[in-house]
Amino acid sequence: MKKLVLLAILPLFIACKGKVDAPERLEGVEMQYTYEHGVEFAIRYTAEGVYYQYKKGKSPDKWWGPFPYEYLVTDKGEHFLSWFEDGYGDHVTQLINLEDRTLYGSAIIGERHNVLFHKANISRIKLPEK
Repeated sequence: MKKLVLLAILPLFIACKGKVDAPERLEGVEMQYTYEHGVEFAIRYTAEGVYYQYKKGKSPDKWWGPFPYEYLVTDKGEHFLSWFEDGYGDHVTQLINLEDRTLYGSAIIGERHNVLFHKANISRIKLPEK
């Protein structure tokens, strides 16, 4: 009988696993993530734009930004956003799944137009206080 009860309620736990109630446009959300090749960032989404820290760079505590961003939610509930870093020439796009704690990033960097295209694991998500 205990097994039947467990089997009956198990789907409820699976459905609730990882559910993150994110605010509109991710405003107020802070995250830390590391790409598979080891590059780490902290990021903050605000009404003014995106701010980020390049944790492996020369100034890991410096917040770069704000960079105004475009935003939409996909049919699967993922957060899809993009911004251009005026003055630097970088164009960044992110696809974020907060429930799975994954981020896919694509960037065209600088005048040489180096292309970065990587998956990252989100290690920390801080939601704004309500």
